[in-house]
Amino acid sequence: PDGAGNDWDYRNPAGDKNLWGGREWYNQHPELLARVSKYYTDQKATPQLLELIKKYHPDILWGDTDGKLPLSEKLKMLKAIRAIDNNIVINGRFCRGGKTKNFGDYANTSDRPAELTSHEGDWEAIPTTNESYGYKKDDKSYKPISYFIRLLAKAAARGGNVLLNVGPRPDGKIDEPDAAILTAIGDWMKINGECIYGSQKTPLDVQAWGESSRRGNTLYLHVFEWPKDGKLLLGGLKSDAASAYLLADADKKVLKTSRVNVNDLMIEVPLVAPDASDSVVVLEVSGDIATHPGRLLSDKLDNVLRAFDADKHSKLRYGDGKAGKDYIEGWNLPIVGEIHDRLQRGNRRRKIPNHNRQSEIRKNSRADRNRQKRQGRSGRRNHRSRRV
Repeated sequence: PDGAGNDWDYRNPAGDKNLWGGREWYNQHPELLARVSKYYTDQKATPQLLELIKKYHPDILWGDTDGKLPLSEKLKMLKAIRAIDNNIVINGRFCRGGKTKNFGDYANTSDRPAELTSHEGDWEAIPTTNESYGYKKDDKSYKPISYFIRLLAKAAARGGNVLLNVGPRPDGKIDEPDAAILTAIGDWMKINGECIYGSQKTPLDVQAWGESSRRGNTLYLHVFEWPKDGKLLLGGLKSDAASAYLLADADKKVLKTSRVNVNDLMIEVPLVAPDASDSVVVLEVSGDIATHPGRLLSDKLDNVLRAFDADKHSKLRYGDGKAGKDYIEGWNLPIVGEIHDRLQRGNRRRKIPNHNRQSEIRKNSRADRNRQKRQGRSGRRNHRSRRV
């Protein structure tokens, strides 16, 4: 009753009803903070956490307190935990200041991510099998198996971990759709776990056909879109290939590789994909892995240039990554507006009359399209369109 968040049963702050001013209730009603600090932080939450640690000695402590309590209370709990066991790994949401300052040991993505950005340091994605974190009988929006397998590949490519949430039923059992998803992921991992466990962030750019991960001088090519002609084009690898084979092939039959040019490699693969979700090609590289930056566009597959794969500048922000929210935001921030004003001033210095400006843009667009057509024809001869 003296905590933060539950305003269905009590008149507490930081709940869905916004009874005391919303997320920053402690600034508007400091008199409530003393009550929450004494009865919730000091006499309830912290003693219970310390009891769990002393009795069970966990390796990881995962908390989701970020949006309910002020930083001062979260730091108090964190300090108490560190005092009795400094080896526990604590997630970022347990104690975070704002959206960027992380006092835990690793960062967490937003809830239910569908797309992932690149992160520095250790981080973790936290998806759900459907759209609920706890068991919800009416939530039948289960995602397909390929969704989770490909999310694993995307996380491995960006140097991250995946913590998949499954809400047990009231009787403690795992619901059948959840169990089917976990079983299918396990089946895929039995064959392909080598490319996930212990992997590192890839040095390669995203490929038109999928992603890649790395262990030492071995690259794992996660092929989501299997080439119908049996020719897998790997863009941006300058190093020579020592060996290539399918991870699902117990005999490790060697796949033929050849150079397209100094930056790109061709791998001849079977016409039928070993796995419909993610077929993994193992590519052992001679010596250190050397790469050429830039996305290699395909003239045979759809090229999806995701906003989350872009390098953002100034104070632009990534969206939260949920389905439909993998975008860049913050375009109305002052620094972005300043860049826009500079561009506008540049146009004025060129003295382009308003009535001619649109026609000039159209001319430039037409010229760009003609140039792209010429590059496309050239690209087909060279097995590629162009690099971005």
